Amino acid sequence: MGKQAGTPASLSEVELLPRETAEAETPRQLSEKEHQAIVADRVDRETETLKAENDALKAEKAELETKLDVAETARQTAEQKATDAQKAFDDFKAEQEQAKEIAERAETRVGKVREVASHLKDDFYTDARKARWAAMDDEAFEDYVKELAEASGGAKKVADETKPPRETAMRGSQVKASEDKRGNANNVLAMRRGEGVA
Repeated sequence: MGKQAGTPASLSEVELLPRETAEAETPRQLSEKEHQAIVADRVDRETETLKAENDALKAEKAELETKLDVAETARQTAEQKATDAQKAFDDFKAEQEQAKEIAERAETRVGKVREVASHLKDDFYTDARKARWAAMDDEAFEDYVKELAEASGGAKKVADETKPPRETAMRGSQVKASEDKRGNANNVLAMRRGEGVA
């Protein structure tokens, strides 16, 4: 009786098959611990990847925020400079207008002082006095002018009293001249009579 095709001749032939061939034909089941280890490894790798991406996004965000801060600082600095420049210009303009008003007020008040005290010399009108007159309020300056007028009126009155009237002076000169002429005529007559001249 002959052997059937594909059938081992004996049990010993089956036992002689390589063990690796037998294990490859039957998939090995993973244990629960092995399965958990594989999952944990995948989670760790995914977590590290996500963490790296998150750190990169945070760094990019921080860089953008810094640029925004710098831009905002530059904007506010420019606005402050513009505000300061405008304020400086306004202050300068106000000072110029005020100086012009003070100068005009000083000249006006110098004219009023000259009206009531025409005898005062030019060296009386110093810059310090002009500035002081310009700084006075209207009421104080009017009182000042009144006092100057009173003082100037007294000085003029004294000068007028010490100066002889024009008519009296002229009359005195004429009388003296007449007396001299009369004396000369008497002397001539005396000489003609042979009298001595006194």
